[in-house]
Amino acid sequence: MSDYDIELSVRDLQPFLDGDKWMETFGEVMVREPYKPQLFDDGRVIWRLVMFKDAPRIDFHIQLHEDVEKEIHASEFGGWYIGMQNYWQTNPGAVG
Repeated sequence: MSDYDIELSVRDLQPFLDGDKWMETFGEVMVREPYKPQLFDDGRVIWRLVMFKDAPRIDFHIQLHEDVEKEIHASEFGGWYIGMQNYWQTNPGAVG
């Protein structure tokens, strides 16, 4: 069985710490680890491994947007990301 890895870049981690209602978007939760949301990496990341009833497992990596931007700008792919970010801002109806 395969799984999906989803990375969320968010401006505020608190809604993901307050509860798991957001997970219902993906389906009925059967198992999650850790059971309660926890902060990792000096309080800047949330990791959740979730098994859904009618879907494969999803590994969530939820990180502050400002940290993601720093990582991207420091990488060799920074130019690509900046270009795509500008594209999405000027073409809000585009799927990205």
